[in-house]
Amino acid sequence: MESTIIKLYAHNRPIREISRNLEINRSTVRKTLGKNNIKIRNSRDSLISMGHIKEKKKFNVESKEKAYLFGLVMGDLTPVKKSNYTLKLITHTTHPLFGDLLLKSFKEYGITNYKLTKKEEQYRFQSHICLESFNFLINSKENRIPNWIDKENFFHFLAGYIDADGSILVRKTGEYFQFVVRLFSQKLERLIKIKEILQDNGYFVSMHKNHSKGDTSTHNGKIFRYNKDYYVIEICRKNEVLKLLNILPIRHKEKIAKVNLIYKINKSKKVKYKDIEKPVKQLSSLIKQTVMQKKAINLSRINLHGL
Repeated sequence: MESTIIKLYAHNRPIREISRNLEINRSTVRKTLGKNNIKIRNSRDSLISMGHIKEKKKFNVESKEKAYLFGLVMGDLTPVKKSNYTLKLITHTTHPLFGDLLLKSFKEYGITNYKLTKKEEQYRFQSHICLESFNFLINSKENRIPNWIDKENFFHFLAGYIDADGSILVRKTGEYFQFVVRLFSQKLERLIKIKEILQDNGYFVSMHKNHSKGDTSTHNGKIFRYNKDYYVIEICRKNEVLKLLNILPIRHKEKIAKVNLIYKINKSKKVKYKDIEKPVKQLSSLIKQTVMQKKAINLSRINLHGL
C-alpha cells in the first residue's frame, strides 16, 4: 500500500484521487508521504502537474515597454487582482481600432480577447496575465505617476496614455488651424504632474476644465453625464507639437494616421484651414467608415453565432 501511494503521487496524482481510488483517508496518504520525506504539493501545483491549468508565463518587461503599458492601462483599463498569480485587465470601448491595439499589446503575455457585445454594441476587452510580471500595473489607477517613470521612459508612458485617453488633431482656429496634442482626465493631480514634466522638457502646456460635474454631452447619439470635473491639457504650439510627435512611440492606428497627416500638412507649408480642410475631413470620414465596417463584421458574426 505504501509503495503504491508513493508511486501514484510521483506520477502527479492528487491526494484526493489516491484516497478515493485506494479507499483510504486523505490523512493516511499525507502521513505516508511525510514519513517518506516527500514534499506535498499545494492544490495549484497539483492542478498544474496534472495539466488541468497552465502556469502563467513570466516576463521580464523592458523599461520603455513597461512605461507604455502603464500609460495605456492608466488611461482606460481597470486592473483586477484575480488571485495571487493572475492579474485581469478589463475595459469596454466603442472603438474597434482601440480593441485591436489592446489585443496586440497584451496577447503575447496571456489569454487575451475582445468582442462586440450584443446588448451595448460596444467591445469588451479582457486579458489574464502573470501578476508577478505585471504587478506594476496594480497602481495604475492612482492619481500619481510612480517614481520609476523617469526621463528615460516618460515619453513611452505618455504615448500609452495618449493612445488610451488622449487625442491628436488638426483644429480650425478662425481662418487658420492648429496642430494639437490633448490629454483628458478626471484626475487633476495626474494631469498637473504630466504638465510639469512636459514643461521641464521645454513644452508650453495649457490646462483648463473641460466639463464640470453634472454636465452632459452627446456622442454618436448617446448622452453622457459627467460625475466629476473633467480636465484637459494641450500642447498646441506648432514646432512643439511636431517635436513631441517625433519622439512619441504612438501605436494606435487612428492616431498614427493623424500624425502622418500633420506631417504632410506641415510639409505643404499651407497656413489657412480652407487649404487643408479636404484631407482633414477625408481622414475623419475614413476613420468613421473603418469603425463602422469593423462593427458590421463583428455584428454579423454575433448574429450568425446566434442562429
